[in-house]
Formats: sequence, structure tokens, C-alpha cells
Amino acid sequence: MKSIKKTVVVLIALCAATAGLCGPALAGYEGGSKKVVGFIVAGHTGDIFVEFDPAPAFCQGGSYFGWGHVKFSTNLPGGEELYALLLMLNSTGKDLQGIWYGGQGPCSNTNVPLLESIGTKD
Repeated sequence: MKSIKKTVVVLIALCAATAGLCGPALAGYEGGSKKVVGFIVAGHTGDIFVEFDPAPAFCQGGSYFGWGHVKFSTNLPGGEELYALLLMLNSTGKDLQGIWYGGQGPCSNTNVPLLESIGTKD
């Protein structure tokens, strides 16, 4: 029996009340393989700052205190699921293939685009 490779596309959308997969509220999409290499967990707000390698082009070389390129909140719908998927990608070393984000770069301590969705295949 031939083994069948499953392709799973995981898109976790944090956009509320959108009329499609990611909705019109998103500012942008960046494709290409990236590794999740770091986190800052702000327990007092529920915000998670995520660092990728390579850094997203929209960050234009900047980051949040050298650790984060995007952020999201575990308090939003889908936030805990997104965090679990990012932790899995980080711990297994698997790549993600796309980032949907709100806001614009350059990334800095005072400007961190919002991570809206990610895509991964395995």
C-alpha cells in the first residue's frame, strides 16, 4: 500500500467577524519559510511577542527589544491555539510558510505589527 502524505494547511485567524479566510482588515501577507526562534511573554497583558528567522521583510531590520517581530494576544479568540502552534513549531524546528499581519513596519520597541494568522504545511 502506498503511503499517502497528508498536506495540512493550518491557518489560525484572529480576525473577528471576517467574511473570508483572513478578511480585509489584514494589512499584509509575507510568504516564505521562517523558523520561530524566540518569544517574549508579557504575562500582565497576555501579549506574546514572536521572533522569526529570517526576520520578516516588513520589519525592515527592526524588532521589539531584539526579540519580537510581531505580537498577538492570548486573550483574543484563537490566541491560545495560535500560541500552541507557534510553540510546536519552535520546539520541533519546523518552518511556517506564511504570515498574515496587521499594521506596518518598520518594527521597533514602539511599533510591533499584530500577527493575525500563520500558515504551515507538513
